[in-house]
Amino acid sequence: MSDPAQPIRAYIVGSFQDLPPSLIDDLAASNVSLLGIVRLLGEYLTSEDQDIRTRAVQLLSGFTCHFLDPASTRQPTKQPLASIFTIQAVRTLASFFADKIADGVIISDNFVRSANAPEVLPDTAPRARKNEVEQKTLQGSAMLVSSLKALTVLSTCKAPAEVAQGAEAPVKGFGQEQAHAVADALFTHVVPANHPQSLRFIIYRLLDSLVAHHRVALKAFRSSSDESTSTPTQPMEVDTSADESSDAATQSERCEGKPFLQGYVKMVQGEKDPRNLMVLFGVDKVLLTEWVMDRALTEKFFDITFCYFPITFRPPPDDPYGITSDDLKIALRAAICASPAMAPLGYPLLLEKLSAAGGPAKLDTLRTLIAAMPVYGRAAALANALKLWEGLKIEIFHATDDETGDLAVDTLTMLLQVLYNGVDPPEGIAPKMVHDCLVELEEPGKSLAKAGIRVLNCMVRASASTAYLAVYGFMDQMIKMFADPEDLAQRTPILAGIGELLGALAKVYRFAEAAKDGDEANINKNAAASQIGSGQLLPKAAKDRSYAGDNRPLDPFLSDLLNCLSNGLRSTSYRRSAMLVFSSVVSISILSAGNSLSSAIQGNDKSAKPLLDFDELSFLTREVSSLLTSSIGDDVREEALCAIEVISSERTATTLAASNPTAKVIEEVVLPVLLEKLPDRIEPFDDPEERTTGNAMDDTEAELDLIKANIRRSLGAMSRLCVAPFLFEAVVVKLFTKLELCCRPSARSTADRGVTGVTDTREEGKADSTLRDQLRALQDANVGYARGLILTLQTMVDLKRQNGHKDLAKYAHTLPSRLVSLTLSGLDVKAGSEDELSVAIHPAVVAEMAALLGTFVKLLDTNRQRELLASLNKTFVSGQSSFVENGTAEGASLIKASSPLAHSFAPFGSSDLSNATYEMASRNAVALLSAAVVACAPAAGVVVLFPASEAPTTKHEAALGSLSCLLDWSLSNVEKSSAKHDTVKASQALQLSSAFWTVTSLTNKFVDETSQPFLDVLDTFWGTHIKPTSTPSSTRRVALQIWMWISRALVVKSSKLSEAMLNRVLIEVFDDVASKTLPSQLIVQSVGDGKKSGLDVEEWKFARAAARDLSTIVGVSEDGIVTKENGFTVRLLWKQKLFSFLLPRLLDSYSSAAKLTHGHQQGHVHGENCNHDHGKEEEEEEVDAKTIYLVSLAGLLPSLPSTMLVERLEGLFPLLIQALGLPDSKARAAASNAITVASEVGKKLGSAKDKFSFDPTALIAAHLASIVSKLLVNTEPSKYTPSLTRIAALRTLTSLASKPASDEESGEINKESGGLEHHHLHPLRGVVLKELGKDGKGIDDKVRGVRSYAVDARDVWFAISET
Repeated sequence: MSDPAQPIRAYIVGSFQDLPPSLIDDLAASNVSLLGIVRLLGEYLTSEDQDIRTRAVQLLSGFTCHFLDPASTRQPTKQPLASIFTIQAVRTLASFFADKIADGVIISDNFVRSANAPEVLPDTAPRARKNEVEQKTLQGSAMLVSSLKALTVLSTCKAPAEVAQGAEAPVKGFGQEQAHAVADALFTHVVPANHPQSLRFIIYRLLDSLVAHHRVALKAFRSSSDESTSTPTQPMEVDTSADESSDAATQSERCEGKPFLQGYVKMVQGEKDPRNLMVLFGVDKVLLTEWVMDRALTEKFFDITFCYFPITFRPPPDDPYGITSDDLKIALRAAICASPAMAPLGYPLLLEKLSAAGGPAKLDTLRTLIAAMPVYGRAAALANALKLWEGLKIEIFHATDDETGDLAVDTLTMLLQVLYNGVDPPEGIAPKMVHDCLVELEEPGKSLAKAGIRVLNCMVRASASTAYLAVYGFMDQMIKMFADPEDLAQRTPILAGIGELLGALAKVYRFAEAAKDGDEANINKNAAASQIGSGQLLPKAAKDRSYAGDNRPLDPFLSDLLNCLSNGLRSTSYRRSAMLVFSSVVSISILSAGNSLSSAIQGNDKSAKPLLDFDELSFLTREVSSLLTSSIGDDVREEALCAIEVISSERTATTLAASNPTAKVIEEVVLPVLLEKLPDRIEPFDDPEERTTGNAMDDTEAELDLIKANIRRSLGAMSRLCVAPFLFEAVVVKLFTKLELCCRPSARSTADRGVTGVTDTREEGKADSTLRDQLRALQDANVGYARGLILTLQTMVDLKRQNGHKDLAKYAHTLPSRLVSLTLSGLDVKAGSEDELSVAIHPAVVAEMAALLGTFVKLLDTNRQRELLASLNKTFVSGQSSFVENGTAEGASLIKASSPLAHSFAPFGSSDLSNATYEMASRNAVALLSAAVVACAPAAGVVVLFPASEAPTTKHEAALGSLSCLLDWSLSNVEKSSAKHDTVKASQALQLSSAFWTVTSLTNKFVDETSQPFLDVLDTFWGTHIKPTSTPSSTRRVALQIWMWISRALVVKSSKLSEAMLNRVLIEVFDDVASKTLPSQLIVQSVGDGKKSGLDVEEWKFARAAARDLSTIVGVSEDGIVTKENGFTVRLLWKQKLFSFLLPRLLDSYSSAAKLTHGHQQGHVHGENCNHDHGKEEEEEEVDAKTIYLVSLAGLLPSLPSTMLVERLEGLFPLLIQALGLPDSKARAAASNAITVASEVGKKLGSAKDKFSFDPTALIAAHLASIVSKLLVNTEPSKYTPSLTRIAALRTLTSLASKPASDEESGEINKESGGLEHHHLHPLRGVVLKELGKDGKGIDDKVRGVRSYAVDARDVWFAISET
């Protein structure tokens, strides 16, 4: 151990600026004691040289803070801290540092008066200069600072109430005597105003620590001046007011710790620094809350707190502390509202600020009133009630802005709650409020009437007594006015007012029920909607409210209210307002029943009887539900749906909606109304006279439109209303029955049996073409009907999944097999044409069924998925079950042995029947198997699509065999049918999608990409179907899409094979085609055999299609198929790895093609011998090597991760400009979107762009004229500019000319903000406005969505001249 005297001596002379490390180590290792260090410091602590004394005190304070401050990072000590800092040591140190406060103050004062004192700076001086002066001042006050810091740490050394078992013994010893000594030293010697802000902050932290840990001791504090008995009275204390002298002694006895409070007030008054005020406001709150004060001290605390109200502080831009105006407001508000003793002085000042202040000050006053009134108490509120009402009335009835009005409403709610909580009847100001509001409501359509309703809503939320008073007075007047209005137009605002008031009442009961139920989600939801400032504040006492507890305020008006509702629901002019009344009344009725609803309906408990009985509720609900299915109710359909949703979702604390008799009205009243509009099958009427009354229709298509409209309304309503478990169960049965009836195979033949209303009708004879059109329209209508039924089920299932309903599992067990059976029931071996294809097997219907099947499969556990997959495998591949490693897959075929399909249904095999329609229908059904394969987890097994004779031994072998089968199956039917029938096209698209998704699932989940058999399959497939140019173009295109889907399956796994597969496309398709275009000098020469200069145009189109597939299949971020939810393996950062490989490769290839193209353009001279068309328009499909790469790059950009896009945008930008003119609509849209991203990034960078090497704004400005001209071309409808491309171009134009969001909000232009400047945009302003205003484009576009974006673009460009 080294001699501790040496580092001490070195520190004293200034060799160390921080604590000597050797001393810290010795003290921690107990090589030297604290007493030993003090002894070694003795000569320095008592030195006459103030600098030496200061350094010694600093060293001792540093040791104390290092070991005792919880915020310091100290090393573990050999002995417990309580053994180093004993009780006696703590007391001695506290006494020593308390004595040193006086010495420190003297030294600090001497320094300030010395020649070394820093200069006095004005408030406008730079902060850096201020900090420099402040630090120099603190150096001169080093002894005082060190003593204060040490005392702050020592003041926490108090014996805790309890010590946890096994915890280290606490350091203690700072007790009442030490607290008194420190407080006396502070009050006697320290004047905070004489010191800088940082030192004042340390002083106030010491006071805060004393108050936090030694409140009891400080209440017994007596200053040194008070303890001297013979000290004469100070002259300035002789003059006392007469009214205080009589009871001064009594008040002094009632005041705790008066000397301490007086000293505290004297120290803190006049403080202005925000950092210090944050500490002082917290101390003020504690003192006002826990100290008993007399009137004189209360007035002093009022002076030192309310003098800061309202806070007008605005933090400077370079504020290092981060204290905001709201921080100060909240802290001050807590201090102001800490004690009811402040009420006599606080209310007059708050009322004065309320009437005189405006803007933020008024808002702060209202928030302070809301917080203060419950603390100040009812007596103080009652004394100021009239003044408060008059002030708040002005703010509510004549609010200058919404925020002020909402806060005033919340303030009034709190005032009423303080005045009348538990007080019945409400006397005083409440009847006057009701009277004032009812006077304004005599004209319910005026704006003041709406303010009056807001006041009545306050009374409804405040307390039970005021709620009854407000509801009774309001309903009595409104019902009379509704029955006999001066003008029928008044009924609309009357019903709206009734709905708003009853809605407030329902919200109170809903909050109370949620509190009783302990439902945290509902409690938090209601609390969020009723926060201070929302205008819907609910007091805490509202949780004890109930309809019965409020004395059932609506019972006296129930019959009249029902009459008003019935009248309103039937009226076309004010039924929207009636909907609000209906939903509120139903909510109150359900919530009024409580947990005795059943007995109440039976009449056993009158107090718990619901507001509406079942018959009344059914009557009103029937009126509303009739609007859901009628065209006359389209204007209020959304309101009607919301109103009926209340019935299904509302519940009490102990009664779920499923067992609530009032909620069952949906099943007994609403559902029959909705189901009535759902036919078993869409068929026209037999006789025109039986059709819709008042609509003379002799057109079957028009009649079908009417039926379909009714169906849409009914199904839309069901999807919203029947999600609850008890309703969903009933609806599923009914909808599935309707679906089966709609999909039932037709037993007719157009030749031998008529169709009711079409061929079998009492109308006069129709032309054959008319009959065919009507039959086709009827078939399409039933297909749409079936899809609507399935989509309704899908929507409800998705909503139930979002809501976490647990009853979905039982439907997932039964419905998938029923969906498959229903689809197979549509197969008809006798079908002769596409027109006779059953609804059940129509491709559009099968696609929706497959999506629903996949949703249900995801809900199954692994065992259930395995059983379903095995059953489907045996159904689609006769006798073959799915493969499961280390287990067996048990499942029966869904086709009965007696069914004709048992012998004829073989979608993956060769059919014995030469029926193309049946074969197409059979292949359509594969979509259901594909959906199940995609949704099943890998543990469910592998689907086996090849014959049972070839039994696989591993999952890889099974997957590879099925994959090979699918490759052949998907290509087998590409060229079979050349028909142009829409059904055939849709069927082929569905079959290919099924194959793509199944191939992707098998490859990702089961195939070992490193195995040689799999690589051989890929090589053979590429060499047979993709590479040869002699392969039919349609077959080659499908084969390439399969290749892309296999690549995607491997890309998301970050497989190296995926790079090899994509590289093969880039080299053997892109580069090969590009190389063939370049020797031809890029001139398209027409020859007789269809070839063009050594390059087949079909081959070039194939390459361009491959470029599109690369972005739409491989590069897309989300496709809903390859997801973890479906059991796929998806690696992190797969997109980054993919684009890191693709982008450089595509850019290099593009650069090479561009150089060769540029060289040709420089060397070629146009002349008469040119054999190409000089006048060809830009939009013609010109064979260009660059186009392939541009299409790929432009298509990939939307899926590019944002970080990579920003990094690479500088190199991609010239390509984006060229992509704006490509003969590809998607490429143009993607390029526009990428330029929009660049524009927005440039605005966000703003003045910080110098820190980055990438400046998007500079790139855009350099090419702005070219960009704008190409964008304007893309706003004109053409072959390559569909609506989405035009919208993308308009959005980009808007982004280029718009200001940053911060500038738009402030209304000022920040020169340092990003974005294009005025001199960039102004030269192009006239061109843009002229083009956007042309006929047929821009604001005159045929598509409404395009016109909307064009208007936005025109507005921002028009505003350029004003900037």
